[in-house]
Amino acid sequence: MSAPSEQPVDTHAPESGHYTFGDSDLAVRRLRLLSAAFAGSSRELLREVGTAGAARPRVALDLGCGPGYSTALLARELEPAATIGLDSSRRYIERAREYALRGLEFVEHDLTRVPFPTPAADFLYGRFIVTHLRDGHALVDRWAEGAAPGARLVLEEVATLDADDEALRRYYGLVVALQAAHGQTTYVGGALAERPASSPWIVERARRRRVALPAATAAELHALNFATWRHEPFIEATVAADELDRLGESLRALALGERTAAPVRWELAQVVMRRR
Repeated sequence: MSAPSEQPVDTHAPESGHYTFGDSDLAVRRLRLLSAAFAGSSRELLREVGTAGAARPRVALDLGCGPGYSTALLARELEPAATIGLDSSRRYIERAREYALRGLEFVEHDLTRVPFPTPAADFLYGRFIVTHLRDGHALVDRWAEGAAPGARLVLEEVATLDADDEALRRYYGLVVALQAAHGQTTYVGGALAERPASSPWIVERARRRRVALPAATAAELHALNFATWRHEPFIEATVAADELDRLGESLRALALGERTAAPVRWELAQVVMRRR
């Protein structure tokens, strides 16, 4: 998840939500950086699940696959017979089909619509996707309609996020407010494992994983996001233009090393569930 003069419009947001960070070339660049930043923690989680006695998946779905970086990781670590990425953005799907590993399949599909237009999956994976969906916590249960009995669902979402740097803290506060305005929850990982008694999923394991990102890396990611959403009506109506200019410049300076700050502290919720 890019040039600040670009003001991309997300024309393929899910019907029940709005993808705050867009699907422009800037967003592709951001997702490439994000994938690299969290590849280690995601790889470790997938390897743990893959060696926990479960058979090699027949059909694995990457929910909200974007341009396919997480799909490729899923395929490499679990070696499913079939690996399919689902995303509502046509631009992302076209990009994934063009650049992804051979043997991967990508389908344009709104994740709020279930069942999915794929064979019933015995493994489903989503990283930083529930946070972008309105009423995402409830939607997780609906995803069971696209899963075979006994299938596993592995999710990674942000539980907490903190920084000492004033600009980064302000950025996070604005993201929380912007997502809330779209009916989304930034720190959805905090309650991800709290499934209702009626849930079709049984939580097998849930843990918090701490990941520290260098402030420059975090600022580069966030500057790309900021270039996308600073022109959203909600932001322009609630934040003065000169403050937005200062925030953008501060993030840019941090990303380029023109100033320094302590690492950003992410706490990820990593949850493994099994279909009843």
